[in-house]
Amino acid sequence: MATNHIEEFVSRLSGLQTETEFLEALGDALDRIGYNQFSYVGIDPNRARGRTLVDMEPHLIHLTNRPDWGRRYIDEDYGKVDPVVRACFSSRLPIRWTEAFMASTRTSNEARVMEDAWENGIRQGFTLPVHGPGGEFGLLMLSCAEKKEEFFRLTDEYHFDIHVMANYFHHTAHQTL
Repeated sequence: MATNHIEEFVSRLSGLQTETEFLEALGDALDRIGYNQFSYVGIDPNRARGRTLVDMEPHLIHLTNRPDWGRRYIDEDYGKVDPVVRACFSSRLPIRWTEAFMASTRTSNEARVMEDAWENGIRQGFTLPVHGPGGEFGLLMLSCAEKKEEFFRLTDEYHFDIHVMANYFHHTAHQTL
């Protein structure tokens, strides 16, 4: 994605008002570079402590073009046992994961999350943690139907662009929604 596409994306964000508009803008930008599945979750830490995802749902910013998987993820409260999410809490950098991610250290609950994801067509991903002021936290999770080699090529080619996009998206979504 050329720099001007990032500038166009950031410019487009400034005029958005609804979750649907944010979902479309992010989907359009990611589709241009080959990612056909995504979810974004933004969490206000003051409302998150000690609560399940179902309890927090009214206070989450949750946008996905895979509502079937997003609903299942929330209903099963997978956020508490997802090994990728766990890794994101201790990283500011994106995490590229495949079926082998943390395989030797997964708990049985973590393995269940990963197996369920695979059964739902999510076999690899690129997850970007976004840490904001006051403990604000967001995740942009990307996946694609490409073979592993093509997926690695996409993440190698666009990881800096996506990282910038994730930070601007997180900032603007939290300011607006």
